[in-house]
Amino acid sequence: MRGTLVVVTALLLGACSGPDAGSTPDAVPSSAPAAGPEPFLERCGTGIGALPKDAPVRDDVVLGDGGVRLAAGVLGPQEAGRVGVVHLHQLGNSGCGWGMLATATAEAGVTSVLMDVCGYGASECGPEPPIADQVDLAAAYLRHLGVRRVVVVGASMGGSLAVQAVAGGADVDVWVDLSGPPAWGETRLLDVAGDVDEPGLVVFAPTDGAQAFEAARRLADRTGARFHRARAGHGWGLVTTLRGRLTPVGERVLDFVLRS
Repeated sequence: MRGTLVVVTALLLGACSGPDAGSTPDAVPSSAPAAGPEPFLERCGTGIGALPKDAPVRDDVVLGDGGVRLAAGVLGPQEAGRVGVVHLHQLGNSGCGWGMLATATAEAGVTSVLMDVCGYGASECGPEPPIADQVDLAAAYLRHLGVRRVVVVGASMGGSLAVQAVAGGADVDVWVDLSGPPAWGETRLLDVAGDVDEPGLVVFAPTDGAQAFEAARRLADRTGARFHRARAGHGWGLVTTLRGRLTPVGERVLDFVLRS
């Protein structure tokens, strides 16, 4: 969070992680919680359509301090690489829904934070901070791990929130919007497009509606982002199959994340 102390609480992963998986960076204060959210692996589950059984979960953390406690799982190699991703989930879901993509991209060296945004999953917030501040907490954690470039990737609701976060000054370098509606909450994306300077990618399928599709294309134009027309699908369903394999769109997104 800009100008704010970032407190990370590491939660025990037990036998499901390596010897250093529960550690936090030395630069980030940590403490043992008296009580916390249900462990990431338990609240997400495993199997088809859930967190893959071989998911490379390296940390189970709570991001924030005081009234903001964002529950998150961290997936990726034990030694963080150059690129890290902050994932923003779909409506009525949680960071767990990104488990298949994060598992697939970990093979390319990507470290991912699967965060429950305020109001969802196991996170506790009150009053709720702007989405840019929530993303900053995850981005700061990734940078403490040694990540040099942070990408925010959102699906559906999370896609719109990703655009809002970047427009609001979140400390990220690249953004990806998968099927984000043209407005979320009281914010119309085209109204904040002029505040987006970072490279971006908008992926949208015409099956989500002609007006929304055209709004997504205009968003890409106004922000200078790349636009990819998907044949069909929505949100994270665009990028992975139910068995966790990358789709052609998922391959394109991964290439953008690594090379943009």
